[in-house]
Amino acid sequence: MALVRVVRNAQRLVDGIRWLAPVHRWTTAVTVLFFAGLLAWLIAIGLGLTSARQAPGEVVLAAYEAAQERRADDFGELLDRRGRAEFARLSPTEIEALFDRLTFDGTTTTFTFLGLRNYGKSAVAGVLQETTTREAHVRVEVLLQEGRFWRIEWPIGEAEWVESVLRFDPYYIPPSGLVTPTPGPAS
Repeated sequence: MALVRVVRNAQRLVDGIRWLAPVHRWTTAVTVLFFAGLLAWLIAIGLGLTSARQAPGEVVLAAYEAAQERRADDFGELLDRRGRAEFARLSPTEIEALFDRLTFDGTTTTFTFLGLRNYGKSAVAGVLQETTTREAHVRVEVLLQEGRFWRIEWPIGEAEWVESVLRFDPYYIPPSGLVTPTPGPAS
């Protein structure tokens, strides 16, 4: 009886191994293909044939850092279609004036990402700029997804948080500190 039980258990073990072997081969094949594709993608990024997509907040930070460092080409690439066309029409002195306005005359020391509200193909991002005079300024940018990449909507540096969010979410209720109530009619 014990011998019969041992034989049955051995047969079950062999059946289990036979069932698992094809599953194991497919799992291995899928895993190898996944890592081969990942390796090919990383090589393509290294060779400059493709690029990794930036998150909306990273695009805003990259644009303000490009403005701080006066890199006009890098800055222009982060704008939406309309923004790139408008930016291309600016003279060098107008570009310098834009960069000065965005970076408070080049005195920005750090950029801190504050938050993001994503609405599918649109997003609203907030950035905190700290200057050498120890002032802090909040910047809000609206981003649009063009193809695979996020781009900043033109005009840059003029958006307000509540108005921007309300464009995409009419039911947004801002925190009490962000909006001052408008006075009612005089009695």
